[in-house]
Amino acid sequence: GLMSNANYDVINELFEIEQAKLFDAHVLSYETQLLKPDKMMFELMAKRLGVNMEECLFVDDQERHCAAAESYGMYSLHYIDYEDFLDKLPRKLSGMQPSSR
Repeated sequence: GLMSNANYDVINELFEIEQAKLFDAHVLSYETQLLKPDKMMFELMAKRLGVNMEECLFVDDQERHCAAAESYGMYSLHYIDYEDFLDKLPRKLSGMQPSSR
């Protein structure tokens, strides 16, 4: 899913229609009037994805948003750069508990 505090113009600039189809769900602040790290924004994303908060891996470049996600029961990965992401992702995924569903 794509969760963003960006406004309408930024999202449209960054994501064309075809790119937006890569995501199963979107939670965008300009549509919801919510901002990260509001818990309701994280809950809405999980709901739109059809999963529990505990089944989500939240990736963000701001540590405070990752800390918020963790406090709400999500896993998180603080994104620094692409190489760091590729290094951290396999370890983070291997540490996640499989769904009980």
